[in-house]
Amino acid sequence: MIEKMFPLTGMNNLKILSLARNRLKRLEKLEDVAETLEQLWVSYNEITSLDGLQGMNKLQVLYISNNSIKDWSELDKLVRGPPSPLPNPATPTHTPRCAG
Repeated sequence: MIEKMFPLTGMNNLKILSLARNRLKRLEKLEDVAETLEQLWVSYNEITSLDGLQGMNKLQVLYISNNSIKDWSELDKLVRGPPSPLPNPATPTHTPRCAG
């Protein structure tokens, strides 16, 4: 079982990462895949916070059920700021979904 996340150096094309059913306590070291990761599966761990998901620009699916998150305000970390007044083709138009 995995207890700590490791750097994902060299995996800059990774789109789906499944780390479910481990002993992770926090989400970390995702910087190398922040621009490509679309799905993150981390259900059934010991995660208490959604810190570490900032900058995940392509993330569309987050499976995070059965963890130790106690405060709904953690979901605020997934919400992007208000849209810019002019459309930016480089900005994704989707909102990440939480499933679980």
